[in-house]
Amino acid sequence: MPPEGFEIRDGTLFLKNEMLDGNACFFAPDATYWPRAGNRLLPWIVPANDLSFAGKNLLNSTTRRAADCGMLILGKRKNDGKFFAAFPRFSSPSSENVAASAHFSVKGGTETLSVSVNTWGSDPAPKNIFPASVAVDENPYAAVRRSVRAALPATENAPNKIARERKDFPEMFRYLGWCSWEQYKKNISEKLLVEATEKIIASPVPIRWILVDDGFQQEENLKLKSFSPRADHFPSQWKNLTKLRGEKIRWFGLWDCFYGLWNGISEKNDFPEKLRNGFVRNGKAFFPGKTQKDAQNFYGKFMKSVRDYGFDFVKIDVQAEYLHRLRSAEFSNLAKMNMDCAIALEDACKTQNLALMNCMAMGPVNPFFTKYSNVTRCSIDYKLGDAAMAKSHLMQSYHNTLWLGETVWPDHDMFHSCDPLCAPVMALSKSLSGGPVYLSDAPENFVPEAIMPLVKTDGEILRPLAPAVPLPDSFFLDALNTEQAYRVVAPLAHGVAAIALYNLKHPTSPNPLAGTVSEKDYRNARDLLESELRAEEAAAFTGTELVAYDWRNARGQKLNEPLEISLNGFSDALVLIAPAKNGWAVIGRADKFLSPAMIKSVKNENAGMLEISLFESGPVVIWCDLEKNPATPKCSGDVPAIALGGGFFRFDVPASSAPAVLKFSR
Repeated sequence: MPPEGFEIRDGTLFLKNEMLDGNACFFAPDATYWPRAGNRLLPWIVPANDLSFAGKNLLNSTTRRAADCGMLILGKRKNDGKFFAAFPRFSSPSSENVAASAHFSVKGGTETLSVSVNTWGSDPAPKNIFPASVAVDENPYAAVRRSVRAALPATENAPNKIARERKDFPEMFRYLGWCSWEQYKKNISEKLLVEATEKIIASPVPIRWILVDDGFQQEENLKLKSFSPRADHFPSQWKNLTKLRGEKIRWFGLWDCFYGLWNGISEKNDFPEKLRNGFVRNGKAFFPGKTQKDAQNFYGKFMKSVRDYGFDFVKIDVQAEYLHRLRSAEFSNLAKMNMDCAIALEDACKTQNLALMNCMAMGPVNPFFTKYSNVTRCSIDYKLGDAAMAKSHLMQSYHNTLWLGETVWPDHDMFHSCDPLCAPVMALSKSLSGGPVYLSDAPENFVPEAIMPLVKTDGEILRPLAPAVPLPDSFFLDALNTEQAYRVVAPLAHGVAAIALYNLKHPTSPNPLAGTVSEKDYRNARDLLESELRAEEAAAFTGTELVAYDWRNARGQKLNEPLEISLNGFSDALVLIAPAKNGWAVIGRADKFLSPAMIKSVKNENAGMLEISLFESGPVVIWCDLEKNPATPKCSGDVPAIALGGGFFRFDVPASSAPAVLKFSR
């Protein structure tokens, strides 16, 4: 029997797209990027009754046209309005040692999606693979969650083991970081990185880790020759850099390519014979993965070299490029070779106690094997000062988190705090992601005002309980070409929901864009915690009386009617929806995006008294029900109340790294 919503025609599985209503969202790379996909899996918004857009429609101003293959279809059923999600499966090796991946495709001008199964080699695909998992639910997040997790291989990497909330989030990524790439590209050297690190140490910005990106390798035509860095640019072989580890910079990370370097491994390499014998050849380059054991040997040595040089984590790039690089050669089962390499990398990082940041890993294999790693890039690169790319980057990041966030926290990429176009907008999106937050400015150009709303004094990032994703009314919104606010939601501590609204239309209209936030949006925050192992936190989202606070404009209201928002140009808005109890509601630190995350505890037993404990002292915003009691609240320490309107008050408690307990009375 075919999965729900599909039918078999001439032995091929097709989506019955006549059952879907309105628009659908198909997650696919732009043209020529399949099966590699990389970090280029985009949400293409198309009419559900005609998916024949592949290669035709330029839906995204920053990319080529859509490819004809992809990873997820999301729609809404006609008959009952429930959400429909379908995700392709990966088949782990059976007794015949066959592995295969499935994907959706639009070919030959057809108006619907078919499901293809492929070993990406000469082996035929297994006949018994169930090629797609489908889920239907009134809760859209549950539909995506069930379809994605049911598609994961039923091996030791079972869905319940690689689910995001069951894996550790690396300690260093709980703090602010810095990466060399966007500022310096490949123009790096030991001298430059040491000087940059010394400036970061001297800076008031609390950066705690450094990531060395591309540009240090011994290479020939972008093919790796050695695990050692080039001696002319790095004469101390990393010692002069890593010796700067101390009280401020605790961790160093190193960027590397999945299969050596961009074009593989050079024939003129210095690797031992045991490793060379485990490579496969394609043209004039070598690649790892000849056998499972050979993959383990290669990644074991590779990651040991990173650890031996004094690094604490790795960023591994072009993982999804492996299939593309080897498809021109004759191999029986590239899907298995890719799988073997992905698992070997995870195991090697675990053995060496290296945290792993996955990059360009959104292809048909790698997402299924994040065995221990818990971070993956979710979009095309951020680019300084590029409005079209920034808008597309935001939509990609949030939309891809719908499916990628089931197994990992999303990495929204680095950004410049000095970007005159969108530094505040980028800062907010990184905060809502829950993933790593890292800068790429030249250290002398840091703008603390754009950075400090993200973090505590020591650089610890304020994080949501689950990563932000689009609200249901933005699932099928072509936000880059439509004058309608793009909206996302994330659950925060103490039962508070964060709603961010964006004007992503490009080019931007001169007219302000209107948006709203309502009580219905709050319920979606709880829906995101449905599968989280946080029953107590999920239960906090049961408030019936709600207030909404517009963070950037310092205003708010009771949410018995929608809060109206105006977005001028390329901009955002952050609205915090908080539950009210006994005539009180707590927003939290007024100077932090995720204000409630700075609150340790709240005591609110009656209408006359409120007590909040802060992780760090600073200005706070609270709400009082002035309709029931018009008295202005008083704060311990005689901190004066500043009325913001609508029952909201700010108390400018001096900011410091010390904890504080504030008591309010009326």
